[in-house]
This record gives sequence, C-alpha cells and structure tokens, in this order.
Amino acid sequence: MAICYYTCNLLPTSLLGDHGHIPKRLADTLEAREPAAERQTHLCHPMTCPYVVRTLSAADRLLAADPCHCLVVPAGCDAMRRAGDVMEFRHPDQVLNVPIPRELDRNAASALAAHLDHLHDWLAHRRTQSPMTPAQASSSSSPGPGPASISHPAPEQPHGVFVVAGPLGTNSVLRLVSDLGSPFSGLESCTGPERMAFMENGPSNWEDSLQVANHILSDGICPRTSTTSRCERLRRRLEQSQPGAILYLRQPFCDPGAYDALTTSRLAIERDIPFLELEIGFPGESSGPIRTRIEAFLETFAFDVETDETAWTDLPT
Repeated sequence: MAICYYTCNLLPTSLLGDHGHIPKRLADTLEAREPAAERQTHLCHPMTCPYVVRTLSAADRLLAADPCHCLVVPAGCDAMRRAGDVMEFRHPDQVLNVPIPRELDRNAASALAAHLDHLHDWLAHRRTQSPMTPAQASSSSSPGPGPASISHPAPEQPHGVFVVAGPLGTNSVLRLVSDLGSPFSGLESCTGPERMAFMENGPSNWEDSLQVANHILSDGICPRTSTTSRCERLRRRLEQSQPGAILYLRQPFCDPGAYDALTTSRLAIERDIPFLELEIGFPGESSGPIRTRIEAFLETFAFDVETDETAWTDLPT
C-alpha cells in the first residue's frame, strides 16, 4: 500500500485512507536533523514559518525517494498553500492541494465539497495509474512505527496554566510547565487531543461530500480562520478550563498565529488573567531562553490550588 502524506490536521484521515492509501502526517516523518537549509533557498521564502519549512523539506525528500507515495496539502493558510504550489511543481503527479476555506457558509461548504470530490477522484486515479512492483508493495505495506505520542499533564486543573499553540511536535514545553510546579489547565493546539479526535472520528465515507465539508469547516476551527468562530472557540475553551494564566506559543512568520495571539491576549485582558506570548520554533522544544522566560513568568504569581502528583496522559497523533 502506498503512503498518502498530509501536512495539516484539517482532513479526517478516513478520507485519505480510501483507495488503499496509508495516511501519515508529514510532521511525524521529520528526521532529527532535517536537511532544510540546502533546500530552503529554492523551496520557500526565508521568512516562512519553521513548520512549513521543515515539512517542505521532508516532503521533497520522501516524494523523490518513492514515486508511489503521494502528498495531500490541506491549504488552510497562505504559507501552506504556497508550499503546496511548490510541491506540485516539483512533483506534479504526486501532490494535490486541497483549498480549505476560512469561514463556514453555504458557498464555502459547496466549494470545499467540490475539492473533496476532486481529491476522491485523484486518489482513485493514482491507485490505478501507479501500480507498484512486489518489492515496493512489501516496503509500503509496513510504513514503520506510528507517530510518537504527545502527552500532557493529567488531570487538567482549574486556575493553572492554559497553553495555546500552533503545531507542536514535542511535549517539552508542557512538561516544563509541570516541572516548574504549575498546575495544567488545558491545551489548545492543532496537535492537541481535540484535533486528534477530530482526525480519527471524522466521516468515514464519501456519500455526501457536502456533509463532510460542513463537518470539516464547523469542527476543524484553527487559527487560519481569524474570525468570530475562532474567537468564540477560544472563549469557550477558557470558560471550560478556568485558567489562572495563559501561555501563548507562536511560531515566527506565522500570520494566523499572530491573529490568534491577539485574540488570546484580548480574552486574557477581559478576564484579568496573566498572559505571556513567546516565539517558538518547530517542533517546539523548550530551549534555554524559553525556559528562562517561562520560569520568570510563573514566578510572578502563586497558583492557589492543591496539586496531586502529576500524571501524564498519552495522546495518539
């Protein structure tokens, strides 16, 4: 079976797993030292967010190595759309862009439904037009171990630290918050538990592409929207979690992340909640300067809660 890589958690994996493809998130294939520097000069602008840079590098490496595999790019933000354009140019038969609208309305849902129908036909065509040799079929049927799980402190507690972030490849910042003795109130991230549930439990058939499109647009709310729906989602998450502090992790050169940071800071001001915004790279490791700033932030106030010994809950990604 060929692997269908994808860049963002915006399309349920059941849609990508049709026609004998194995869905695999591209970020889970990154090498420890992804050779992005040599490719960055001709693949993307130097002021592109690090998540897109590293996934572009991985895509170029993997697609060049095996023409049977393919890549689907849910283009929800401008940076990822441009990345998809580059990949389509370099690997025209292996890459498909799927534009994801920023708002939920009838026209947006109809447009996305048409793109989903095209994705369905494209995957079916690739299966018939790209027969594998026995050796390729043997190697592709076992794509290796699944993605490493991301974990977060459990149980979540009110009046602790609520973390808002883009894609996280490690839990190092979350673990740092816990190691510093601060309770954990929740995580809002496209690689967090709610988005993983959305990816795994989405529609499992193509019978009604308009219904699937409405599901994606209504449940797949992420910073790309920068609209009322995103603001309401963050407001609802904070009301549910009742945090005592908010930590926002923004990737450099990420425009949707900047919108999310502004929304989150305003919600923190409305609730008189301490707020810290940090610029962090991908996969999101807590380097020395990041640790110093988080530690200084958490030392400025005391958390008035009783905490039990912290456990860690594994989250499939």
